[in-house]
Parts: sequence; structure tokens; C-alpha cells
Amino acid sequence: NILILKSAKHSEIDFLSISNNTADEQKNWCATEGVDMTILADDGTLKGYGLILNGGPLEGRLARSVFVVKNGQIVYSEVLSELSDEPNYEKALAATK
Repeated sequence: NILILKSAKHSEIDFLSISNNTADEQKNWCATEGVDMTILADDGTLKGYGLILNGGPLEGRLARSVFVVKNGQIVYSEVLSELSDEPNYEKALAATK
């Protein structure tokens, strides 16, 4: 997983994942991928931010997205409509500088 590789090289950055998967699904994914990352559970709050997929077999799930928050401001964001696509991690990391 590209995110895991990127996060391991940047100890100065806090990486968080927000998922609407169950706590057990999240724990199993972390164990399988060898991820040591904070994963937060969405309680439905993110529906108002346009991050919920509409239609298809993953309807109701969170879209894959990346946000870079620096000094309390969103300095980079990308929301993907296809869950199998990866965000542009290089642009996201560049925004942290």
C-alpha cells in the first residue's frame, strides 16, 4: 500500500485514516497491511461533506480522499469517485512543506 510506505518515511507528519468500516474491519485491515496508523470511525458526520459514494456496490461508503491540514487550514484536498484509484500522494506530501 502506497500510503503505508509514504507514512513510514515521514515521521514528522501525523497520518490519520477516517473510515466508516467497523472497528473490527479496521483492526483486521491494519493487521493485514502492517499499518501503525490512527484510524478514526465516521459516525455519519462526513455525509455533509460530499464524501459518501452514491450508487454501485459501495454505496454509502466513504470515498477515497486525502486532505492535508496545515496550521488549521486545508491546504490540499483530493476526493476520488473511484475507490480503486489512489490519490496523488506526491502532491499531498508536497503540500505539507
